[in-house]
Amino acid sequence: MRMEMQNIKILFQKLDSYCRYLSLDKWEREDLIQEALLKAMENYKDKDITPALLKKIADNQLIDKLRKKQDIIGIPVKEPKAEEKNLTSLMLAEFLAEKLTFKQGIVYLLVEGFQFRLKEVGELLNITETAVKSVLFRARNQVKKETIIVKNQHDEDKENMQRLYYEVLKREDPAILINSIYKNILLAKEEKKYLSQQPMLMAA
Repeated sequence: MRMEMQNIKILFQKLDSYCRYLSLDKWEREDLIQEALLKAMENYKDKDITPALLKKIADNQLIDKLRKKQDIIGIPVKEPKAEEKNLTSLMLAEFLAEKLTFKQGIVYLLVEGFQFRLKEVGELLNITETAVKSVLFRARNQVKKETIIVKNQHDEDKENMQRLYYEVLKREDPAILINSIYKNILLAKEEKKYLSQQPMLMAA
């Protein structure tokens, strides 16, 4: 029995949301989604068709389309088009989210991507320069490895990290990453404060 319409609709919506991050227009999105769904249904069992699989198929489809465009033109484009640049940013964001912990991703992007000094990164994260060096060393090693070994990282966390990295890379703006750091610090403080109040509330 083939996939139910309700499941197809859910997958379509999730993939449509993903394609919006690539800044594709309505027609391009619909074509890409339909192609990805058809390819998935032709080559995989229903139970194996997940949003993650469809994203991978859509990425590959889009890469193929871009390569064909370049072959037809026959001239390498000096300045990458917006969709090519966005796709590159998206693929890099996905790679970093899969390979690195959140702290490693922050340090790696700020130092390698935006040329921040170790001291500056340490001040942002409230850790020593030596600690930043250690995190950066581990991040570089992780990036070089072929296998993905990040443990205890939920899919939702990875997706949030990927979205954050993508926005940072697409806009070429480290301020987005820095704002996220401060938000996480504030949330951690609030959580710590809440937990410290629990014994008092229980006693009352």
